[in-house]
Amino acid sequence: MLKQTCLSTSRCNPRWHCIAGVAVLFASLSSCVSAQTTREAADATLRADCRLAVQTLERGHPAPKSEWALSMIYWCDESGGAVLGRLWTRPPVDSVALEQLVDASAALLDQRVYAGVLNSARDAAAPRAVRLAALRVLCAFLSPTTVISPDDLAKPKGDTAVVPLFTTVDHGLFQNHGTAPLPSGARNEIRDLFAALWRSDTDPVIRAAGRSLSRRFLRVGSNSHDHSTVVARPSVVATKLNASG
Repeated sequence: MLKQTCLSTSRCNPRWHCIAGVAVLFASLSSCVSAQTTREAADATLRADCRLAVQTLERGHPAPKSEWALSMIYWCDESGGAVLGRLWTRPPVDSVALEQLVDASAALLDQRVYAGVLNSARDAAAPRAVRLAALRVLCAFLSPTTVISPDDLAKPKGDTAVVPLFTTVDHGLFQNHGTAPLPSGARNEIRDLFAALWRSDTDPVIRAAGRSLSRRFLRVGSNSHDHSTVVARPSVVATKLNASG
């Protein structure tokens, strides 16, 4: 390690100032690179799995691995957000495949996923099932302790002032963090979307979903449960809850 020995800088050789400065800059850059190393970059096995998952989801082959790819992609903190975001521009209409996309998207907190999901929820031309699926992902981004099934939104109750009682879990849904953080205003933007859908969406089911979600999340704040990392995937939690109920 270089050490400056002059007590007065005016008596030091200027060359030492330059060398010392370069050493400090190099150390700072090395620290930054180390701090920015991602899970995907650090793990060769994960990196290989992520490459195969991205290839499967973007090219559609090998087709038998599509389900595996969606169960893997949310572990990919570098590449997962981009591919999931693109999938929301052409989401599947098959209910099973759409549910798998919901699970994977809800499990990766990433701006690219968020943007794709938000656009799908807003798109009045998108199929109703796709919009409801997108709303469920946004709910998971707001509060991973709230579990919302497809029927919770697709079969709304009558117009009532009662706040809907969605299923909650103590530790929340499983969520990883992607390399593109959610926007700082995402929580408010999601609530604003719920309110806008309630006010003016042309689809009565989407409008009712906006009403239910607005009432449910009106008072949800930044508590200790929000955006916590836990040990069970959304589909696993839902399955256990259904079995116990």
